[in-house]
Amino acid sequence: MIRAVLIDDEKLALLQLERSLKEWGDIEIEATFTNPIQALSELRELRPDVIFLDIDMPGLDGLQTADRIQQTDADAEIVFVTAYDRFAIEAFELNALDYLLKPLDRRRLAKTVDRLREACAETGEETPPPPGIAIRCFGSLRVDTQEASEERVRWRTSKGQELFAYLLHYRKQQVSKERLIELLWPESDPKKASAHLYTTIYQVRRSLKQAQVPAEIRSVSRGDGYMLVLNGIEVDAEAWESDIQRLGPIDESNWAAAVQLLNRYEGDYLGTSGYLWAENERQRLLALWLGKALLVGAFLVHNRKLLQAAVVYRRVLELQPFSEEGHLGMLRTYASMGERSLVISHYRDWADLMKEELGIAPDGKIARWYDAWIHSKV
Repeated sequence: MIRAVLIDDEKLALLQLERSLKEWGDIEIEATFTNPIQALSELRELRPDVIFLDIDMPGLDGLQTADRIQQTDADAEIVFVTAYDRFAIEAFELNALDYLLKPLDRRRLAKTVDRLREACAETGEETPPPPGIAIRCFGSLRVDTQEASEERVRWRTSKGQELFAYLLHYRKQQVSKERLIELLWPESDPKKASAHLYTTIYQVRRSLKQAQVPAEIRSVSRGDGYMLVLNGIEVDAEAWESDIQRLGPIDESNWAAAVQLLNRYEGDYLGTSGYLWAENERQRLLALWLGKALLVGAFLVHNRKLLQAAVVYRRVLELQPFSEEGHLGMLRTYASMGERSLVISHYRDWADLMKEELGIAPDGKIARWYDAWIHSKV
């Protein structure tokens, strides 16, 4: 049996919906409520499979109720029942199991019941718990398993992905609803933007739940904001920075571990997203990586580990093409290897880059080093 709870402030609408659903023998009405606050207080004990929820209710409306339901009973499917305009319906369709328009149409209700049966059948299937979950921020945002790098969450909308990324970025703080609306829907009508926010929060919570990711988006400050709680999930950027800080000065005992740490930096922080709000953190972590990479490269050159040094400096120049220390390190590495032709070609490439991109002639430490080196070979 599919256990259902109905919430609508109009008693007549409740009776009509209850009568219609009883025509299907596999749906059992557990309870009906005209007061959404009372419904919320009893949902934890009722544990329904589906909640039919009216949108337009005084006080706590359907969107706000759905937001709270996700914290009370995230397993329950939600079917919105609404007389809202087309704009709102399109938004709800992205997130809820289904929506129904008032007055109810029996054929349309039959489609909803079919979807509900399918969803409950999938929920009833036993699936093994996923291995350790990790959140990757270097390069693109990914929520995957630590062992097989299997991506768990498929973001249904770009707004949902950015909302999760923003809450992740500020995971140790509460983020107000106004701040999220200004970020994601700055030009929308306030009422429509609020609807978008509620449905997007709902969609992200459902995506995390369906992917068996234990992170939670919690309402805070009496519903005026949100906070992401990771419940022990590792974030690659945070773990990487902690390991970098513990590394200490580069020496013979830890240089190999340092190279591995540099390789864990798979790309700039949320680099493929282009989120402007992440730029400061992106530059901070890149500077941390660059500083450590130059120290590692210098150690490797000094200790004649030249092939490893060349790999490190090549990566430096991939991430920072104008890095003076990176180009100088690469030139010194080639010189130490006895690769005269590589020194000359790399210097010429650097000089061309300066002229084409910045419109300046070779100057500074690199030019002085090259001039001294080339004259020493004459």
